[in-house]
Parts: sequence; structure tokens; C-alpha cells
Amino acid sequence: MARNRPLVRSWKLASLLRSAPNGLTLDELANELRVTTRTIRRDLAALEEAHVAIVQDRDVVGETRWGMLKHARCPVCRRSELAQSVDAVRRRGDQLV
Repeated sequence: MARNRPLVRSWKLASLLRSAPNGLTLDELANELRVTTRTIRRDLAALEEAHVAIVQDRDVVGETRWGMLKHARCPVCRRSELAQSVDAVRRRGDQLV
């Protein structure tokens, strides 16, 4: 499980960003994922490198809030084509080999 932890955390981070219409601060993200803000910064950089549309903006009190555009494509957030195909086969009642 430990080997998958960064991948799972990145998926959760992308999901949090997508579901927060007003964005989240680094502290809020770190608290939610139970990691340091430094880890969040690294994970945000990794998501950006993977071409996930991460945005940052300052709110009225000057805090930087991180988020994702509402209609941005997020390869981490969508289910894989393989998973969708497996679901379609199961719905038809066919057996997987």
C-alpha cells in the first residue's frame, strides 16, 4: 500500500480541487489529506506536470486558494476506459475471461 500512497493522494487532491468551487488553501488541503503543506506543493506541481488544469487565485483577505476550472479535463479524476469497458460487460451479463 505504501508504494501507492503518492498516487492515491494525488487522486484525492485532484478530487478535492475539483469539488471546491471557491478553491482551497494549502493549509486546508494539507489538513484534509493529513500531510504537510510542502507535500501539497509537490503534489500540485506533479498534477500540473501531468497537464491537470490547476489554478490559483487570491481571495478577498489575500490568501492563495487552489482549485480546478469547472469544466477542465482531469485525467486523474475520470475513470479509465478499461474500467468503463468492464462495467459495460458486467451490465450486459457477460463473463470476463
